[in-house]
Amino acid sequence: MTTQTPVPDDGRAAAGAMLAGRYELRAAIGEGGMGGVWRAHDTLLQRDVAVKEVLLPIELPGPERQTLIERTMREARAAAALSHASVIRVFDVITEAGRPWIIMELLQARSLADIIKADGPMPPRVVAKIGLSMLGALEAAHAAGILHRDVKPGNVLISADGRCVLSDFGVARTNQPSNLTTPGMVLGSAHYIAPERATGGQIGPASDLFSLGVTLYAAVEGRPPFDRPSALATMQAVVQDPPESPRRAGALTPILGGLLDKDPQHRWNVPQTRAALQQLLSGRGALASQDIDGLTDLHRVIPQQQQRPVSGPPTGAFPPAPVSAAPVSGPHAAGVLESTAAHPAPSPFDSGSYEQTRPFSPPPQPGAYPPPQPSYGPPQQQPFGAPPQGPPFPPQQPPFGQPQPDGGKPSGIGGLIATAKRHTKPWMLAVGAAVVVIALVFAGIGIFGGGKDDPNNANPAGNNTSDKPAGPSSTYDDPEGKYSVKVPKGWTVKVNGKGKVDVIDPQDKDTWIRFNVVSKEGEPATVLENAVKGLDGSQFAKDSVKTVASGPITVAGKEGAMIEYTGTRKDDDQPRHAIWAIIQVDDVSYHIYLSVPEEKWAASKPVFDAAVKSYALT
Repeated sequence: MTTQTPVPDDGRAAAGAMLAGRYELRAAIGEGGMGGVWRAHDTLLQRDVAVKEVLLPIELPGPERQTLIERTMREARAAAALSHASVIRVFDVITEAGRPWIIMELLQARSLADIIKADGPMPPRVVAKIGLSMLGALEAAHAAGILHRDVKPGNVLISADGRCVLSDFGVARTNQPSNLTTPGMVLGSAHYIAPERATGGQIGPASDLFSLGVTLYAAVEGRPPFDRPSALATMQAVVQDPPESPRRAGALTPILGGLLDKDPQHRWNVPQTRAALQQLLSGRGALASQDIDGLTDLHRVIPQQQQRPVSGPPTGAFPPAPVSAAPVSGPHAAGVLESTAAHPAPSPFDSGSYEQTRPFSPPPQPGAYPPPQPSYGPPQQQPFGAPPQGPPFPPQQPPFGQPQPDGGKPSGIGGLIATAKRHTKPWMLAVGAAVVVIALVFAGIGIFGGGKDDPNNANPAGNNTSDKPAGPSSTYDDPEGKYSVKVPKGWTVKVNGKGKVDVIDPQDKDTWIRFNVVSKEGEPATVLENAVKGLDGSQFAKDSVKTVASGPITVAGKEGAMIEYTGTRKDDDQPRHAIWAIIQVDDVSYHIYLSVPEEKWAASKPVFDAAVKSYALT
């Protein structure tokens, strides 16, 4: 007779534990940020199953913990009602030791994350078929009012016979208004959550499609498009930065662009994406199979003989996990797991100069995309998802997020905060192996982290103003009535929303001054120091960023901080010179930021000085 191990009220369960008098835990086969997956045996039906143990964040107060348990149970039951070839089957949902357990179908499989890690980027054809499978799964879930909220390579499982399913609805939620999530908490994986989720905005089916776009990008490129050194920097990049230009995606490029649109209203939907993928895979499409076997096998995304056997939990990725035994649609592809590791991985910061910047415009309708690009080879000349002609940043971006005309990429979250509807409660940060509960503490923690170097020559410089005249000027009045300021007469004023205004020299678009109003990010000196630290090695050449001066500054009668720095723009080796000032009033930060080519610094510095002198809060 087997001795049964009780399930502890706190902490993880152990092998031998019996759930609901029926499910015996046999072996742990994986774990993530919100729990683990067990191989278990259903003693009633005499079959092996997968059991997900849901562990809730320990920071949650009792009442919020209970509501999260209730939500998990409700949504797992909703997921159990799904019936689709590309969705794992949920058999049962129980409560044991005060927490939820989800009983699912078990099948030997490897995660897409594990396959990418072991074999490198996947060919576009295979990725397209994975995309079709995932679209079917998401469409079924969305039709049932369920959002997955954690679509990522670790949750895309490919079984030993090459079939593909979407797993782990452990952080899924019904697509209905609910107060079952603590304000400020974001459930999901930092690299793969949609911008609107990261900023606390309204989420919907489009949010899952953004995550799918990141997943497909990672599959074909070998890394996600917003890969940064930390979860905080990654979250900032998801919200503010364009995706890195894909180098291997070929004909998938416009589809990825459509899915990665930061505006959920403009993002590609399921029918549009499916039609585009099907067109590529069928007939004379760019990714149509030339393999006779591929024309007859409609149920595998990878050939069975190339799927590595699973003898135990794969290292460094999601383990063998429950997947649907039903087949998925999509032609077979031969040789799809051939490693492409020899191809260099793309740089995480890939952008051209401002003049080279052009928008990535997804086709207005499936089939209208540009000629296919080579699957491998050098990057495109223009940044993927780059902003349109005009100011250095896309309209939704703050002055320290999107690649700048000076090549800089300060790593702050000012824009993230500005677009987060000015949350007043701190967010908790806890990054797990598979799921993260993101919390951004708005002040006092080195908010612009992400750079690889330390600031150099940080010398106090006071206001450091110039005696040279700024030339003819005109008054710019903020549309929201927050400030007025003198700007060079004849310069182009570009109002980009979210409190940001670019004033650009019409004779040289590399010469500009920016004004921005955002929620308070932290102490101005700390914000600026960390912002400049984030420049070096990203958009600027490694070790080229130098702090010329830093110190206090007075703007509109308010004491703030400034920093002046130089650096060599990474993409075209242009020497740049910039100065940036921040003041804070109550919970609002006001930015003045001048950036110009080094050779124009002496002539342009008076523009900054005039702005500082004339800046008035209204």
